[in-house]
This record gives sequence, C-alpha cells and structure tokens, in this order.
Amino acid sequence: MALPPQFEGCTARRCRKEQCNLVIGKLSSQIIIVDCDLYKQKHNFVDKICDYLLFAVDDKQLGIVLELKGGRLEHIDDIVSQLQNGANIIVNLAGNVVSSKSFFAIVLHGGSVHRDEFTLLRKKSVFFKGITVPITLDRCG
Repeated sequence: MALPPQFEGCTARRCRKEQCNLVIGKLSSQIIIVDCDLYKQKHNFVDKICDYLLFAVDDKQLGIVLELKGGRLEHIDDIVSQLQNGANIIVNLAGNVVSSKSFFAIVLHGGSVHRDEFTLLRKKSVFFKGITVPITLDRCG
C-alpha cells in the first residue's frame, strides 16, 4: 500500500500510550502505523481521534483504528467517537484500498473493566463505508 501523502511525517514504529501497548513483533515491517497525535498536529485536526491507524503493507485491504487505554475504560461515548473519527479519516484518505470486510475497530485496555463498561462498549459500533463494525475489546500487550 502506498502511504497517502497526508500520512507522511505521521508514522510510528510502535503503538504505545500511557501504560498500554500493542505488541506487533516480527510483523512490524509489514504494518504501516500512523500516530494520530502526529496527524492531528500536522493537519490541525481538532476533533477527538483514536490513537493509531494501522494498515498492512502487502494486504491492501486491511485497515484498523486502534485506541489504547492504560487504565479503566471510562467515557465510552468518547472512545466510540475517537474510533469513528479514525474510521472517517481512513474512508476519506485510504477508502479506495481498505475493504469494509477487512476493517477493524479495536480498543486495548490495561486496567480492569467493569461489567457495565464492557456491556456498554459491546453494544457500540463504528460505521465504515455504510457497514456497522463491532468494536473489539482486548487487553494490552
């Protein structure tokens, strides 16, 4: 996948925020990681946005919006909004190469998750190219 010019200067080598990280390991050379904090600064993006966008180098259809939470999951609506804004950026800048069948919205957490937070997040979804995509919740690491 050719990196859209809007993502130039916004890439990262790893996904890490607070006390949460995504271990990519040997796949790091096959994944393009866009740090959304850098993207926000470069493009004066004022809305909330997820932490990272991930794309596979060889699989031109794969796209992931990723939010990392080091502590508890709080403000579920904010998390969903961050993921949705990331999905919207992918649609606008890389939507021609990312398939709705290969798009994922993921939240990784490092703290405990209260049952109510878990249930509420499981009921939420992100929209990508007219498709409702469930949010995947997993532990950091």
